[in-house]
Amino acid sequence: MHSPHNPLSSPALSALGWDETFAALFTEHAAAGLVPARVARVDRGLCDTLTAVGPVRADSRPTSTPSSSRSRSRHQ
Repeated sequence: MHSPHNPLSSPALSALGWDETFAALFTEHAAAGLVPARVARVDRGLCDTLTAVGPVRADSRPTSTPSSSRSRSRHQ
């Protein structure tokens, strides 16, 4: 059963190949506030991603601080 408030068990992500294995691997990242997404396109460091709530443009370029290796994202 999918919870409408839990992005780790979303029908939209399931259609993109997301399953319980990926959800289990992503748990730590979700706890840090990150959102699971499927990369649809990459162009010059920007990624078009598909999330449970819709498309999101993510910046995959390195950040200025070495401790911040996560990509920044912003909604389209």
